[in-house]
Amino acid sequence: MHVCLRCATATSEFVLASLCVLQNLLSNCVANVIASIVFGKRYEHADPAFVQLVKDINIITVALRPESALHTFPFLRHLPAMKRSVRQLEEAVRSVASEIQRNVAKHERLHQVASQSAPADFIDAYLQKAEQQTYRGYTDSTFTELQLLRTVADLFWAGYDTVTATLRWGLLFMLKNPDVMRRVHAEIDDVIGRGRLPCMADQDDMPYTEATIAEIQRVADIVPLVPHEVLQDILLG
Repeated sequence: MHVCLRCATATSEFVLASLCVLQNLLSNCVANVIASIVFGKRYEHADPAFVQLVKDINIITVALRPESALHTFPFLRHLPAMKRSVRQLEEAVRSVASEIQRNVAKHERLHQVASQSAPADFIDAYLQKAEQQTYRGYTDSTFTELQLLRTVADLFWAGYDTVTATLRWGLLFMLKNPDVMRRVHAEIDDVIGRGRLPCMADQDDMPYTEATIAEIQRVADIVPLVPHEVLQDILLG
């Protein structure tokens, strides 16, 4: 009996450790994809700046989820018991903002040297658009540096948690539905193959994969407790 309990405990610890590794791997990959789109670079997973960035984004997304106490009842931030959580959240927001500002400042310096070159990432494209509007004399342009900082922050805060959750649920559903996994795998092999990366043009040729992703997001609890409302009456069945 004791041997069985030890084996069960060891198995549970292994499963939990594996889940933590998977969670960290998915989180790091998603954060790096967003960074490559926004900053035009990928971090090494052991880079202290990247480790801190992912840690801070996790703190922010957990605190701002619809089911979190601070999000549902903002007045709780005034209670002594919640002050530590609020201080931790504020520090995380400042830290992420500092990392974004550092990358924006670097882009601005490079943009002054090569402003006419093709944009390499989101920040480059934004700076070029802002420069065009300034050149045309727009005085009420919304392409401000503050708007850039907030937009990049939104891409991290909103994109990070939802994409990671979708991937986790997708892996779970694939394990529970191996026939679906095989069909998606076959469609990927048929359309994309093994010799190149996917592109947006592949989407029209992959209806089953697209439907599977849509079904995962429909069934899964990607963003809990967010109310939805249809715009008009619909008939089901």
